[in-house]
Amino acid sequence: MFFKSIFHQKPFSYFEKPLIGYLVIFLIAFGVFFYIQYTPDFPDPDSFYHMKMGLLIQEGNLARNFPWLSDYTILGGAYTDQHFLYHVFLIPFLAILSPAIGIKVATIFLGAFLIAGFYWFLKQEKIRLAWLYSLLLLFIEPFTFRISLAKAPSVSIIFLFMVLWCVFNYRPKLLFVISAVFVWAYGGFPLTLVVAATYGVISIAFHFQEKRNGVLNKLFRHRPALAPLIAKGKELKLFLAALGGILTGLVINPYFPQNLPFYWSQLVEIGIVNYQKIIGVGGEWYPYQFNQLVPNAVFLFLILITALVVFFITIRKQSRRSFVLLILTLFFLVLTLKSRRYVEYFVPFGMMFGAFAIHPLIQKIDFRSLFKKVTLYYFSKKVVFTILAVYFLVAVPTIVLRDLKQEHNSFGSGLRYDKFQAASTWLKNNTSAGSLVLHSDWDEFPILFYHNTHNHYIVGLDPTFMYKYSQDLYWKWVHITTGEESNDLYDIIKNDFQSATVFLEKDHTAMDNNFKNDSHFQLVYEDQEAKIYQIKE
Repeated sequence: MFFKSIFHQKPFSYFEKPLIGYLVIFLIAFGVFFYIQYTPDFPDPDSFYHMKMGLLIQEGNLARNFPWLSDYTILGGAYTDQHFLYHVFLIPFLAILSPAIGIKVATIFLGAFLIAGFYWFLKQEKIRLAWLYSLLLLFIEPFTFRISLAKAPSVSIIFLFMVLWCVFNYRPKLLFVISAVFVWAYGGFPLTLVVAATYGVISIAFHFQEKRNGVLNKLFRHRPALAPLIAKGKELKLFLAALGGILTGLVINPYFPQNLPFYWSQLVEIGIVNYQKIIGVGGEWYPYQFNQLVPNAVFLFLILITALVVFFITIRKQSRRSFVLLILTLFFLVLTLKSRRYVEYFVPFGMMFGAFAIHPLIQKIDFRSLFKKVTLYYFSKKVVFTILAVYFLVAVPTIVLRDLKQEHNSFGSGLRYDKFQAASTWLKNNTSAGSLVLHSDWDEFPILFYHNTHNHYIVGLDPTFMYKYSQDLYWKWVHITTGEESNDLYDIIKNDFQSATVFLEKDHTAMDNNFKNDSHFQLVYEDQEAKIYQIKE
């Protein structure tokens, strides 16, 4: 009776009911991201910057000239809040809850919306097993780790899903609007053009091949002209809609025209050129080794291997959408191997390609009938099936639980919400407004900035901004913070850095020893985390 009751309903049939399916996916994703976030710490200091920007915008301060980094970086004349709409989105969470809790809850919601959005996209395209591909995303550690950071990667990917849907379904007007809004939401908006251009090339190639294989063309050996296909086709209109939307978002913008040099620096000099071999940039900009990526994203690569085999076996049945997603997957894989931060794009687009590529093979399978046959076959081969079942029931949950626990522990060993709070309070109360603080590392800025907007700071957000401002001053600052500079500390601090107050985290022992042994400086503050030195009067 038990098996009979099972056979009369489809496995996971509740996913066939649209609203229930979306709700189940959302709640599972919410639970996973909640578990990862359930810690008071932050693994990435940028979270403090995003909290503060949300609070500043809530007060009506758009920080157009960003005075806190205006002295020794290019941001004094070219700052743009490239996450503006994300920061606006944070405001109700920061206002209703405490900032530290609010940004975590907002991150959980965005992560859950992202997974539900992935599921929605596959359902719109009538891809079978959409629920399986969506849930697998939750158990790919590099992806869920990046999405769980209190930053804006989820926002960018959600926008890209909408862009891809507009391109696949020819919605140029909606694409124009989404592209314009994307500019205000996240600095990854140029990827809109990558998606539109990739679709355009693949779609034109399909059209060209279709015309070339037409009956008249075969009879008269006529080769179709490529230029008219491009000029009159929908593909060009989609690309122009995306480009027009981006240009509109750039020009109709509270930061125009200073956003133009900012995006050049952020997108080209940092995102593409990248000075990782010259200066010490953020860890996310360094390469992701392939031999580390594969075991860390094992579920994805199992899907990709299967998908590639199916893709080439059924290549004549594959749609242009599968080809587009294959190109985008390879594009994001190359970017990931160059800079590990792009893994947040590679994983969902790789999974989406897998879903589209495998679909022609399984679209006509009757899963209920298959389930019956597998069950009956099980009873005839109990030993083999039992061994396989036990293996998968042990191996898969072990990998999943291991990765989730590892992520939770990574978050739990991060930065405390009150880090540098006491030292920042001292700076606020004992230095003049707008006076400069020379701090011991560029990634300390977001934390200091969150606790104290009374002072200005040497460098922050990315060291490239200071390096492009002045290479000479950048290297002077680096040599001071690494302890390599000990002879001319007084002259450099006084003449080059406006007699700045020196803040250092206690793990910078070489730097600390140099200031401790220099008679021109006195220790004015110390706690368990940091020390503060000033020039003796």
